Amino acid sequence: MADYGYAGSILIVDISEGTHETRPSAPYTSRFIGGHGVASRLYWELAPPAAKAFDPENVIVAASGPVAGFPGFAGARWKMVSRTTLNVPESFNYCNLGERWGSFLKFAGYDALAVKGRADKPVYIYINND
Repeated sequence: MADYGYAGSILIVDISEGTHETRPSAPYTSRFIGGHGVASRLYWELAPPAAKAFDPENVIVAASGPVAGFPGFAGARWKMVSRTTLNVPESFNYCNLGERWGSFLKFAGYDALAVKGRADKPVYIYINND
């Protein structure tokens, strides 16, 4: 486990290609604050500016902060960011969520999960101990 409450890795899944990659989270966690900052920066790196909400080039990023999964703070908050059709014109948006999903992502070894692409059929992402 990395220093200061982070797991140390980011998982990027391309459901169009059926591939995944990991990258270290330290370049993000050292410069951006919590799950909100990490998720936002990752989104703007991975999604092209002209991508629309339902385009395969759009990205959905979920990230937890450094206290997620720490029982002393009851930390279970996490962020999800992407482009949305709720606003006119479409724009970048985020939501702040609770419960255990962000903690479980960290327990699996990841600070963030980015999903890009479009699948030909329904798919799911199964993360089990890295």
